[in-house]
Formats: sequence, C-alpha cells, structure tokens
Amino acid sequence: MSALTQEIVKHVMTKLGVGHENLHSAYASIMHQDFELDQTICLINDEGEEVNNRMWSCKVSVEDKDFRLLLADCSTLGEEEYALMVALDGSPEYGIYYSITDPGACYIACLLNEFWVTSTVYMQAAFLTGMEQVKDLSSPWVRNEKTKDLYEKLVKFIGHHEESI
Repeated sequence: MSALTQEIVKHVMTKLGVGHENLHSAYASIMHQDFELDQTICLINDEGEEVNNRMWSCKVSVEDKDFRLLLADCSTLGEEEYALMVALDGSPEYGIYYSITDPGACYIACLLNEFWVTSTVYMQAAFLTGMEQVKDLSSPWVRNEKTKDLYEKLVKFIGHHEESI
C-alpha cells in the first residue's frame, strides 16, 4: 500500500485509540472495556495454531442512523495487527487493516455489491473525511450489540486482505 494509505489508516486507528499512541482524554477508545465483546475471533497463525483474540464494538447515532464499528485484534505471533469494520446505515461498509509492526500491510477496502474492492485514493479521502466528521460529534460512543452482520463481513474482509497483500 502507498504511504498515503498507511498514514490514513494510522490516523484513523490512532484517533479511535488503537495502538500505543496517546488518545486525547476527550475521546473514548474503541478498545475500552465497556465495548469489549464476549465473542472472540478465531485466527490461524503461521504455525497452524488457532488463536482466539478479543473484539470490541461501539456505535453512535448520526442523523437517526447508526454508525457502527467492530474492531478485532488480528495479532497471531507477537505482531500488533487489527481489522476494523465501519458501517453507516445506507452507506457502503469499509474495512481497515492496521499493522503497527508492518506498515506495508495497512489496507483500506470498500464493500461494493458484496465484494471487497481496494479503495482508490479518492475513496480513502472520502472515508477519512467521514471519520473526521464522526469524531467531532458531541455524542458519546455506546456499546453496540448488533454485530452479527459486521462480524461476517469482517471475516471476509480479513480473508480479502490476506489475498491482497
């Protein structure tokens, strides 16, 4: 991925409180214990072992529409990697893959007609603009319990990412 994509991914994930960057005290991290799910994501590491990692989900209302996030820890062998599903009712979903240890694995895709498509720079810019607008809302994040559809799309996105890099 391009350096611009890497910076967009890092910026969005940092603003959501993912990674080691300091999050401004005015914002809640998506990784806050209030948003942690009982459900885990099962991944297979390079040694063929199953790894069950944590997931978090939160939402905020935007003009009577739910803006939902589902984050999964995709770390399997000591690296720090995360996959994020972003969904606003009535809009295309986005998937973001964030690797702290391997910035070249950072990736943004959009779900169009049930297929994951690598996001163009224009789509990435539109996504970044939308994320910045949501961040500036005065409404607080709340726990999201409606995750089944996001989970299914997240699993497919992770598979798409693995094939794309």
